Amino acid sequence: MIVLCAGPTLLFTRYYADKKPRQFYACSACRDRKDCPFFQWADERVSEEKRKLRQQINAMQQPTTSRDQYTKRLEKFKKLPSDKERRFCNSCSELLVAEEWSKHSTHNVTMGIKLQLLDTPTKLLRPLEDEKTHAQYLFTDDTTQFLVNVFEKLHLSHVICIGTPRIHEYITNSRTDMKSFLLDIDYRYAQFFPPATYQRFNMFNFHFFGGHVGKTHLSRFLATEPSNVAFILDPPFGGIADILASTVKTLWALARDCVVGPMDGEFPTFWVFPYFLEDHVTKAMPTLKMLDYKVEYENHVLYKNAKKRRSPVRLFTNVAPEKVKLPASEGYRFCKKCRRYVGEENKHCIKCNSCTSKDGRTYTHCDQCNACVKPGRVHCAICDCCQPPAHDCTKAKPKTECHICGQQDHKRKSCPQRMSKIPTPASVKRKSENADDRESPKKRMKTEMKRPRKASKHKKQKMTMTRKQNQKT
Repeated sequence: MIVLCAGPTLLFTRYYADKKPRQFYACSACRDRKDCPFFQWADERVSEEKRKLRQQINAMQQPTTSRDQYTKRLEKFKKLPSDKERRFCNSCSELLVAEEWSKHSTHNVTMGIKLQLLDTPTKLLRPLEDEKTHAQYLFTDDTTQFLVNVFEKLHLSHVICIGTPRIHEYITNSRTDMKSFLLDIDYRYAQFFPPATYQRFNMFNFHFFGGHVGKTHLSRFLATEPSNVAFILDPPFGGIADILASTVKTLWALARDCVVGPMDGEFPTFWVFPYFLEDHVTKAMPTLKMLDYKVEYENHVLYKNAKKRRSPVRLFTNVAPEKVKLPASEGYRFCKKCRRYVGEENKHCIKCNSCTSKDGRTYTHCDQCNACVKPGRVHCAICDCCQPPAHDCTKAKPKTECHICGQQDHKRKSCPQRMSKIPTPASVKRKSENADDRESPKKRMKTEMKRPRKASKHKKQKMTMTRKQNQKT
C-alpha cells in the first residue's frame, strides 16, 4: 500500500487504443498534478531510497501542531480575559496566544476574536476554494436550516456530516435534540472541535488521519443511537462517484455493526451533487433519487440564488421523495401524480407522465423526440433531435466511443477486450508492420553467440600476467 500525505493512493487504469490497459497509483485527494505530482505504475519497482524520500516528504506536508496541542491552545485561548487579547492569523489559519504574537507580526492577523465566533469556525477560516483539491464551498443559511429541518421531520437524531461543516456547526450550536459528527479533510477544524465530534477524514479512500483512534471515536458516536443515524456528504463535483459510493457503503457497514440485532437495510443518506451528474450518482447507488431542491452556496459565484437561473446543485437521497417536504416559501409544491415535491417551474407533462424539468426552467414536449426538451430548442430533421435554432448541422456531434476497440455501442468499462488477450485491430496492424523487424528467440540467441564478448577485468589481468611470464622465458 502506497501512503501519501492524503492517505493511501488509489489504483487507476489507463486505457490505450493499441495495447492492453495499464494500472497506476495516484493521489486520492488531488486531481491536479500541480497539487500532488505523485505517479507510479502498478508494476513499477521502487528503490528503498525513493521510499524513504517519499516518507520524508509526507512528514513535511503534515500539520506541525498535534491534536493535543490544538486542544490545549483552545482552552488557553478561551481563558484570555478580553477579546482584544484574542487574535487569529489568517496567513497560518491558527489561533494565537500572547507569546506567539511576535512570530506572526508580519502576517495578516485579525484582532478582537469573540468567543461566539469560536463556535462557527467556517465564518472565521478562509475557505479553500481550489477546484481540484478541496473545493470548500459552504451552504447558505437557508440551505443549512432546510436540511436540518428535514432531519428533524424524519426523526433523525444523529447526523454524520461528511464535508459539510456548516451542518455540523448548526446542529452543535442550535439543536439540543440532535448530535453531529464531522468528517472533513481540512485539519484546521481540529482547533475548534474536540476529537469526539470531529475527525480528519478523506472521503475518497476512507482514511482516518487519526488512525484507529479516529475510527473508534466515530464508532462510539454511532453506538449511542445507531437506528436514527443519517449521512450527508458534499463531495467535490469532480470526484468519482463509484469511489464515493464505496465510502458511503463502508460507513453503512460500520453503523450496522453498532446496531443491536440484524440490520440489512440502508441508512438515510443525502448526497449533494449537480443535476447533470445524475447518471453517475444513480449508477453508483441506484437507490438514490434526485430531488428538485436547489442547494445554494454562500461563497460560490454561480451556485447561489441568481435572477435568471438558480443553482444547478441538487439533493440525492434514498428517502422516499414524498417524505422530504420542500419549502413552499421558495415556490416548491407537491405533485400528486409524481408523488414528490417539485419546483414552481417544473410542470407535469401528460405525455411523459412526469415532471421533467431539471435545470430550473420549464421544459417543452417534442412529439418527434417523444420527450421533453429544454426551452428554446427546435427539432432538427437533419440531426433527428432538438437543437438550438442557430446550430450548425454540418458540425456533427462527436459520439462517445470505446477507448479500447473504438466501437460506439459500449464504453471501455464494458469492453469485451478490456482484460482479455484478444488483440485489437490497431495492435494487429502494428504487429504485422513490425513483424519483419523482429527476430525470433532462436535467431537472437545465435547472433548473440556470434558476437565477440569483451573480456572481464579478471581475465585481462590474467592475460597480462601470462604475457609477462612468456617474455621473461
